[in-house]
Amino acid sequence: MRNITIFTMPRCFKSHFAVIQQNAIKSWLLLDPTPEIILCGNDEGVAEAAEELGVIHISDIKLSNEGTPMTDSTFNEVRSIAKNDILACVNSDILLLDDFLGTIDKVVSVLLHRFMIVGQRWDLDVTEHIDFSNPSWKNILHEEVVKHGKLHPTCGIDYFIFEKEISINMLPFPIGRTCWDNWFMSQALRIGVNVVDATEKIFAIHQEHRQFHIEEYTNNRIGKESAMCRKLAQGSMAHIDSANWKFSNGKLVKK
Repeated sequence: MRNITIFTMPRCFKSHFAVIQQNAIKSWLLLDPTPEIILCGNDEGVAEAAEELGVIHISDIKLSNEGTPMTDSTFNEVRSIAKNDILACVNSDILLLDDFLGTIDKVVSVLLHRFMIVGQRWDLDVTEHIDFSNPSWKNILHEEVVKHGKLHPTCGIDYFIFEKEISINMLPFPIGRTCWDNWFMSQALRIGVNVVDATEKIFAIHQEHRQFHIEEYTNNRIGKESAMCRKLAQGSMAHIDSANWKFSNGKLVKK
């Protein structure tokens, strides 16, 4: 298995967000081999969580006028310190299982270089800390997703796996607002990167957080920063089903 660096831009570690973010990062730490993990940003509790979990913390991230961490600063800082050649930008509420690293190995064995891996997530209500000491935690989680989970539409991209050397100059999007993920994938396709839809292979589980305040929902979808994101993207958007490669019946095939 290849060594990778996972980085994420967490929300503040409070209430339900503390639970699901700790669940997510602990699931990453249980991957084998253990990836390098970087938490980016200085929201409440992020530094303390990084210390508690024994992962790297980058606090010096540029903020928007509204106080939101910026994607260009985050990606540049991670590229400068990550020790591995393969990076994975993963949302901080996503649980990962063993298929994550195995899928990366499969893609590298076929495509070698110039690849980006994306995939749809499974949405599942998770309200409590996962008992990772239970040897059956993965099976229990899998059964819960089969019973109660829902596959998210292809517009949402919750993880990107890519080579550090791929030269996409990230624009200054505020993290957590609209468009930046779809823009990033569109730029990879534009410069000839092999973009792989790994939905069939990677069982990425999104822990739902339904208690959005109206103000937060407005900021994420129709607020000032979201309007800025749409202006930056200039209509350059791609969805997961825009990928030019995909896994089908266990095999990586060109679409």
